[in-house]
Amino acid sequence: MVTIIAILNTIILLFLALLHLYWALGGKWALAGAIPGTFTNVFEVHRVQMTVATLVVALGLFGFGLTLFLNYNTLGLEIPADLIQKTTVVIGLLFLARAIGDLNYCGFFRKIKEGVFAERDKTIYTPLCLYLGLSTLLLAFNN
Repeated sequence: MVTIIAILNTIILLFLALLHLYWALGGKWALAGAIPGTFTNVFEVHRVQMTVATLVVALGLFGFGLTLFLNYNTLGLEIPADLIQKTTVVIGLLFLARAIGDLNYCGFFRKIKEGVFAERDKTIYTPLCLYLGLSTLLLAFNN
């Protein structure tokens, strides 16, 4: 079961990393609901900063995916198991924090509940973060 979670979560995170890379390179697919409406204008005005931020998110998601994969297969690297476990716990807690949200735009306790982003956050992003948070913690403590 742990192996399946590690592989599934790795695939999800690598997909999300590639999606963010696609957006950073100018892709538009699924971008409309990826940013809260109040920030859409900021995205257009500060294109370079948002591109850099999107690349940072892509790299972070890739790193998270790699870390979760290392719970399954260390690729022959000499990485201490406790370092992988502690990093996996941090990743799980970050996703749980995202699921709880910022109390305004995202998460279970968001105040703004209208708009494309709010709808996608309610139906896709927050449940996905809750799944990733809980399953990643399960992975961390069962390895």
